[in-house]
Amino acid sequence: MLRGIGRAALAAVVVALALAPAAAAKVRVSFERLKGYDEPSTPAKYDKVGVIKVGPKHARNVLVLHPGTSASASYFVPLAKDVVRRAKGWQVWAIERRENQLEDQSVFDKAKAGKATPQQVFDYYLEYLTDPSITNHFQSIPTDKVAFARNWGMKVELQDARRVVKEAKRLGGRVVMGGHSLGGSMTTAYATWDFNGKPGASDLSGLVYIDGGSSPAPVSADAARASLQTLSTSTPWLTFGGIAAPLAGLFNTSGALSVLVAPNEPSIGWAWPALPANLKPPVEPTNEGQYGYALDSETSPASLIAAQSHMGHLPRAARRGAGCATAS
Repeated sequence: MLRGIGRAALAAVVVALALAPAAAAKVRVSFERLKGYDEPSTPAKYDKVGVIKVGPKHARNVLVLHPGTSASASYFVPLAKDVVRRAKGWQVWAIERRENQLEDQSVFDKAKAGKATPQQVFDYYLEYLTDPSITNHFQSIPTDKVAFARNWGMKVELQDARRVVKEAKRLGGRVVMGGHSLGGSMTTAYATWDFNGKPGASDLSGLVYIDGGSSPAPVSADAARASLQTLSTSTPWLTFGGIAAPLAGLFNTSGALSVLVAPNEPSIGWAWPALPANLKPPVEPTNEGQYGYALDSETSPASLIAAQSHMGHLPRAARRGAGCATAS
């Protein structure tokens, strides 16, 4: 779905990525919050949308990216750095949804700065659930304190994205929108959304999909109404892969942090009784092995398919050809 000039612009980006070697120069990364859509029931301090901006400040062309389900803007940064190193004149802006303002990242931030150990992270975010002696710990937000978040649906997200696009348009260049997973659905929705009589695509030079899209079977009107009725009296937060919020995110972030800072140490989570059994390998793993087992496409439970990737095993064809067993 590309308009004339956008096709040429996007083609130039693709060619540049394919042919140009990645430079070693440091890439500029900054973060800011923009004034978002004014949702009537939401406290003004949360009517904001975040943006991670990657690339030269004065580059006029911008690729705006929507993250996937339950994800934040930051996981686009490595990709964004590669894009801007190879596609001159471009920035990549990753959208940080408004709900991320409600997260407690305090001890994760300390750990990334080398001021907290993986065990301290685990104690703060998860271990306290089974160890009452831990009194300084993560606090879940009661549903009645964030009832306004039930109104943060597609309209709010796309109107927030509209503010990001308008900011990008001020640079005077082309704006291309893309997304990963759920972000692909948001990209399609934005392009076809009616913004005061004009489709969102009228301000875009192209669309990019990164393993993103929607089910071919649309949700019926009756099903949508039923979902909205259920939402009106339930938590606004998503149960991901059968794991209630916020536990899925805490499992993932604490596990990823352990891989980053202590990959070869014995797994902290493996012996924890509250970790679902289908996320535990049969023998004690390292932190890296535990994380890989939980999310690798060969060992992760089917309910987590939206988060799975190839994290260590050889493709089946390669295993047959080499006579190898699956690598952990």
